Amino acid sequence: MNIKKIISSIALFMFSGSLLFAADIDTKPQTRPTFRKVNKEIPQIDEKVEKDKNSFFYLNGQALLFLPPENLVLPEAGIGYRYRNGFHGFDANMSIDPIMSFNIGIPIAITSASYLGYFNSKNNTSTYYGLGLSSSLPMPFFVSPDLILGRQFDKKFIQLKVHFLQTYESKYSSFTPSPSLSVGFGF
Repeated sequence: MNIKKIISSIALFMFSGSLLFAADIDTKPQTRPTFRKVNKEIPQIDEKVEKDKNSFFYLNGQALLFLPPENLVLPEAGIGYRYRNGFHGFDANMSIDPIMSFNIGIPIAITSASYLGYFNSKNNTSTYYGLGLSSSLPMPFFVSPDLILGRQFDKKFIQLKVHFLQTYESKYSSFTPSPSLSVGFGF
């Protein structure tokens, strides 16, 4: 008796399922497309998509703040490259610290590469966030993570970047946050 109920339930389920799929079938008569119709249906390249892809080189200036106990503000000047495609972007730059370079006698530079995520893909003026890595030259093995929040205006931007600089105290190392404010102008 139970087998009959199971078989009838399965049959009812399959029949009702086939009715649901049958309702989706288009009842219009199908015609074979000609070559002319196919050509008319090919979508044209949207100009907005091409405008969303942009890249540019830029000059930037930034002020790096070392938090207590140092309480230092160091200006930096640099050059970089930024690429954007819709919601995603990439930024690579190198900046030189003139005060530290002059005091030490060798150029002290900071290189960084960052992923940028934009909140608006259609507009060239958009707020973005980012994650990246920075390295200090001439010591390329000291790599520190970065967090970025900024606003881009076509080929100009202003951003707040927090470097987590690696510091060593006895045997252990720790990351000290050092914020910097940066302004860039594309060319």
